[in-house]
Order: sequence, then C-alpha cells, then structure tokens
Amino acid sequence: MSLNRYPHELLVATILPAQCTDHRVNQVLPGLFKAYPTVNAFAFTDLDKLSQEIHSCGYHNQKAKSIQGSSLAI
Repeated sequence: MSLNRYPHELLVATILPAQCTDHRVNQVLPGLFKAYPTVNAFAFTDLDKLSQEIHSCGYHNQKAKSIQGSSLAI
C-alpha cells in the first residue's frame, strides 16, 4: 500500500501499529482509508464507529481518540 497520496494517511499509519503487527495494520488500512478518505472524515466521525473499524489492531479506543484528535488539530 502506498502512503504517499495524502499526509493524513501516513499519520494514521503511524498511530495504528503500536502493539499491533504490521500484517494486521496492512489489512486494516485499505478499508479504513476507503471509509475515511479525508482528514475531515477522520476528524468528524463518530468515535465509537472509528474504534470498531480499528478494533482488530488492539488499544482501539485510545488509537481512535488519537486519530480523531490529531485529525482535528490538522
């Protein structure tokens, strides 16, 4: 997967791997970026929905907060 299309994709791709295998992250990212194609989509999504999308990566609640918070800051 190429992460050089949009900077926010690289940001999300650096948050997800904590305590998760690269293999799992690579499985989750394509669907995640399809569901949330822009930084605004990440910033203004329902936090519970985002958390469920990344549940398989572990620490999903904290990672969802980090993704949303950093997206709001951008």
